[in-house]
Amino acid sequence: MSLDKRFRIVIASSSRLFLEGVSKILKSQEEIQIVGAISNLDEIEDCLNEAKPEFLLLDNRTSNLDARNLSNSIKNTNPEIKVILLRYHPGDEFKSTNIININKETNSAELIEIIKTSRNGTTVKKLTGINRAKSKVTKREVRVLELLERGLSNREIADILQIREKTVKAHVTSIFTKLGFQRRYQLILYGNQLRPKAKLKA
Repeated sequence: MSLDKRFRIVIASSSRLFLEGVSKILKSQEEIQIVGAISNLDEIEDCLNEAKPEFLLLDNRTSNLDARNLSNSIKNTNPEIKVILLRYHPGDEFKSTNIININKETNSAELIEIIKTSRNGTTVKKLTGINRAKSKVTKREVRVLELLERGLSNREIADILQIREKTVKAHVTSIFTKLGFQRRYQLILYGNQLRPKAKLKA
C-alpha cells in the first residue's frame, strides 16, 4: 500500500503498557501508520490538530476523561476523524456518528479489521452482501443488537436484560445467522444502518 493511503492513527491512553502493546500490534500492519501516541490525555486535541489522523484510538478505562465532550469537540473541529473508544464501565458508551465503541473483549484482529473497514463510509453491508430487506430479527434480538452496537460485552448485556449470559450468546448466534455476519466487530460497525429497516417479528 502506498504511503499516502495508509490508515493514520493516534493512540491515547494513560497506560504506557497499553500504548506500547497496541503500538506493537498495529506497527505489524504495513497499511497502518501510527502518527501519535499520547499518555497525557490533556494533549489529545493538540495532537489531532497537528497529526491529522484518520482514527483516534482512545483508551478510556483508566481516566476520568469526558469522552462525550471530547468526541463532540473532535466532531466539530476535525469531523473526518473517527474515534475508536475502548470503554470499561457499563454506561460510559454512547452513540455518535464519529464514535465506534469497543470493549475489553475486542481482540487485536478485530481492532485491525475495524480500522480497515471503517474508511470512507465503507460498510459491512458492502463486504458481506447482506440483503437487509430479507433480514428478520425478533424484538429481543433487536435489543441485543442495540447493546452490541454500544460495545457491551455478553455479561453486561445479560445484566441489563436480566437474562443468562448463555441466552445472550444464543441471541448473538441467531443474529449472526440471520444477518450473515461472522464477527462481533461487524455488528459494531454496522451500527444502526440495519435496525430502522429490519422487519420485526414477535
